[in-house]
Amino acid sequence: MMTVSVEKAAELVSKGGVVVYPTETVYGVGGDAFNEDAVRRVYEVKERPRERAVSVAVADTAAVQEVARLSDQARDFVAEFLPGPVTPLLPRRRELPEVVTAGGELVGVRVPDDTTARRLLEETGPLTSTSANRSGEPAATKVDELGELGDRVDGVIDDGPRESTGGVGSTVVDTTTWEVVREGTAVGSVRDWLERNV
Repeated sequence: MMTVSVEKAAELVSKGGVVVYPTETVYGVGGDAFNEDAVRRVYEVKERPRERAVSVAVADTAAVQEVARLSDQARDFVAEFLPGPVTPLLPRRRELPEVVTAGGELVGVRVPDDTTARRLLEETGPLTSTSANRSGEPAATKVDELGELGDRVDGVIDDGPRESTGGVGSTVVDTTTWEVVREGTAVGSVRDWLERNV
């Protein structure tokens, strides 16, 4: 496992590399979301079935529209919960490779509430955002939990333990149906918002 700086990780991504980076919930595996080969490597690193989509992380709420289209209501939802541990499912932009969404029309978008992650994303642009673990295993909340996955990527940003959410992932919400697809961090606040606004 090679630990790297944010700057080095960004350089690796620019060359099609795959890196592990921190978010406010767990560590994630990132490759350039617009580079199909990099996205395929993310699937290989995780041993993730290709029919399961991966999310995309962006640096701020303005950058969400680089990968997705937002209705007025979805824009309000994004403004309310991002940055933060919530993943809205939004209609993808055509420029985003289908391998990211496993051929589907929706893409999960994250804006991590984590300074290190956002510094990286400001340099790289949109990255895949999927938990750093082999598919089906617990997500890594610190780099010494990465196991073999740490050796399969090109670099790892070690930013200490992710303890604030106890390893619980983000809450996922389909903004076309307003269904909570996965309960995670902040699910209570999300349900309250949905009751008031949908």
